[in-house]
Amino acid sequence: MVINTFTAADEVLQDVGVAVYARPSVLDHRCRPNAVASFDGRKVIIRAVEDIPSGSLSDVYLCYVDPMATISERRQQLQEQKPE
Repeated sequence: MVINTFTAADEVLQDVGVAVYARPSVLDHRCRPNAVASFDGRKVIIRAVEDIPSGSLSDVYLCYVDPMATISERRQQLQEQKPE
């Protein structure tokens, strides 16, 4: 379940909970994503932050960890999320 969760934040970006969303959980990771997840109450919204020409979900990428972290911190966070 760890790899399919989203941390929900309020309007001031304070974490308010963790939720599982089946459809967005199929999106892959990139440290330089082309989309971001945001929340409207309990509803998750995936928004493009750059053009995604193909329109295919296989070309939509989210960052699973803090994109402001260093490369080594992001790698460590991704390793910690990896299922055994």
